[in-house]
Amino acid sequence: MANEMTVRIFKETSISAGETKQIPDSFRGDYDGLVEPDYSPAQLKAVVSQSNILPQCIEAYATNAADFGIQIEYDERVNVNDEKQKKLADEEWARLEEFLDVMNPLTTPQEIVKHVVRELEQTGSAYLEVAWAETSDTPTIYLADSEYIRAAKDTVEQTVRLPYLTKTGEIKFIEMPVWTRKYAQKRTMNKVFFDQFLPMKRPGISQILHIKLFDATSIYSEPRWIGNIPGILGTRAAEELNLKYFKKGKKIPVAVVAEGGTATKESVEQIKAASNPENDGSWMLLEFIGTEVMMGDDMKVTKPTVRFEKLQDVLQQDGLFQGYDDKQREKALSQFRLPPIYVGLSQDYTRATADTARRITEEQVFIPYRSWLADKIFNKALLPAIGIHRVKVKLRGPEITDPEERTALLNYLADRGVLLVRDLIPIAESVLGVTIEESRYEPGYLDTPVAKLLASMPSDDLLGLGNDPQEQVATIAKRLLRETREQHHV
Repeated sequence: MANEMTVRIFKETSISAGETKQIPDSFRGDYDGLVEPDYSPAQLKAVVSQSNILPQCIEAYATNAADFGIQIEYDERVNVNDEKQKKLADEEWARLEEFLDVMNPLTTPQEIVKHVVRELEQTGSAYLEVAWAETSDTPTIYLADSEYIRAAKDTVEQTVRLPYLTKTGEIKFIEMPVWTRKYAQKRTMNKVFFDQFLPMKRPGISQILHIKLFDATSIYSEPRWIGNIPGILGTRAAEELNLKYFKKGKKIPVAVVAEGGTATKESVEQIKAASNPENDGSWMLLEFIGTEVMMGDDMKVTKPTVRFEKLQDVLQQDGLFQGYDDKQREKALSQFRLPPIYVGLSQDYTRATADTARRITEEQVFIPYRSWLADKIFNKALLPAIGIHRVKVKLRGPEITDPEERTALLNYLADRGVLLVRDLIPIAESVLGVTIEESRYEPGYLDTPVAKLLASMPSDDLLGLGNDPQEQVATIAKRLLRETREQHHV
């Protein structure tokens, strides 16, 4: 009996690192006639909000898709040299400019695009409400939250007559059968049903334009990071463990082993309180009472012995699972096909490697993504619905050029007399931030070789110019702008 040992384990409850709560589905118990998604949009958004990398990736997509602006272009099937086709295209151009201004008076087209991107990258689906007034030729576009939109199970077949632009610039129609479904939107406790959007005018009707990240996946699609949910949740759990670890004051865990006795009640309370960071550096006075045992005919009290056993030999100097966190961050960037510089992890980049990363990402990710978005929202959806076919919307991107390559090209063209004043107009517009109208110049002036123009420039303009073709281009561009202003007294 002298070696009897009593073991008591104290579970700490005073420090909470955080917990994951079950996110309720806004349609729970109300899916009669509706398709329930595999993953609730609210739960997917909760996963994103708890991740330490997904919000940055999604915002990088939204910024690069929309923040460089929107421009209008002629459709490549329109012959701008044909006076009739160009006149029709110019009329549509003016209508499109007006539509972009009024499609939603409370926001901008760029914000609508960013809403679509954020919804797509969080849940796999994005929705826009297309509301047609009885007397209006264009609809109003409202942002819809994927958390409160569900698709109906039943589909209806109907034959529609859809317009398209031919290679000769003519508008023709094609009849085709399509299967459509209703969409329900949760508003407080009620459900409001909408027709599925089709690219045709529907006066007095409100529709839902459903854009899916992966069309063939399911009715609702899914976000591109869905396969890495275990890693994302694991990273969150590791961070919560680190939070608890730091809150406890980074103490080496120990076991207090008493043999031949037990700790007093006061000592037990002191041991419990020792893990509190507020008690760091304080003294502990621990008392242990021996155990009464029979030795022969006498009752005697044993002398207790106490020792402290370390449960961990090394005190962590940093958070736990740092390598795991780094690997999961790399996986997320890979799923979005983004280099680290796009999410603020740029400590290892030089100017050359940063430019290379941006150029490759533009070519492989954002240029195709912008083109796809422009078609899904505008060119294959809203524009045909309002009768615009000869012009289209393009989402702009950044100008990424190699200065050395550009200098070599300009030098090559200038030396051979190939570079004309007309070729400088796009450069001048980009550098100076203005629009230069070619019609303001005399016939033949814009077709003057740059080399000839340089030879005729006043010596004051050429002073200190050197042989750098880019400096020469900038000088001529400024002169071009100055002449434009002088001709029109600007």
